[in-house]
Amino acid sequence: MDAVLRCGFSFETNVQQDSNNPYLTKFTEILAIDNRKLLHRSDRFVAGTETTSTTLAFCTYVLATHPDVQQKLQDEIDANVGDSAQLSTYEIVDNLKYLDMFIKEVNRMFPIVPIVINRLCVRDTTIGQYTIKEGTIVQPDVYSIHYDADLWGPVDPYKFHPERHAVKRHPLAYLPFGAGPRNCVEPW
Repeated sequence: MDAVLRCGFSFETNVQQDSNNPYLTKFTEILAIDNRKLLHRSDRFVAGTETTSTTLAFCTYVLATHPDVQQKLQDEIDANVGDSAQLSTYEIVDNLKYLDMFIKEVNRMFPIVPIVINRLCVRDTTIGQYTIKEGTIVQPDVYSIHYDADLWGPVDPYKFHPERHAVKRHPLAYLPFGAGPRNCVEPW
């Protein structure tokens, strides 16, 4: 507090030593957040901003390296936003089907958090010829799933092709945000 007053208001003080100071009391009440809540909130902030900025960077990269995709997006936006005074923002975005497929394809090819999707096995389980012991951490290999030709063909899964998302796929073929009740909130 003294440092804030010295740096922010350019005067010397010793308010931290005065336990009867009403400003110090109020200030400490405002900042009274236990460390777990503070860490949880900062994790959410970093997760939300870092993943968004990284996704936008990959979107920019794809647009720069695929002018045909960029043109399709531009055409779709021009066609839907032309007379936008008649539509709400949600209605406009809801009509941008190619944009939706584009973002999904970016997230398929460049998943942001592929190593944080994991679960704890709560009882011994057998899947095919494999036995997973209770207490084992299970983590899917998101890259292998996202680049599997059987799941994402017939177009080569290493080729950027947004139209592949027009076809209904297995629900666990697309895991950029995880799956199930504890998945990360998908923005669309």
